[in-house]
Amino acid sequence: MSHPSPNDYQPQPKTEEFELEMLKQEYFFLQNTIEDYNKQIWVIKALGITGTGLVINQVLQQKQGEPGLTALIGTTIPLFFWVL
Repeated sequence: MSHPSPNDYQPQPKTEEFELEMLKQEYFFLQNTIEDYNKQIWVIKALGITGTGLVINQVLQQKQGEPGLTALIGTTIPLFFWVL
């Protein structure tokens, strides 16, 4: 009984088509995942900018009181925005 050598092995066309299809599915899955992540990041960034604008508005309207807490909140929002 002779055993075929590894160099004589010819992949089946169906196997190649299957692997190509699987690679396509993986590629599109990864692309969709990245696009979804980018959409979520844009929403978070938009909320961060809105929150920072609200804090700046509050500081400008505040004449007396303790501006330290408001300033602290106003600096943490852009910090999280930068981390993203």
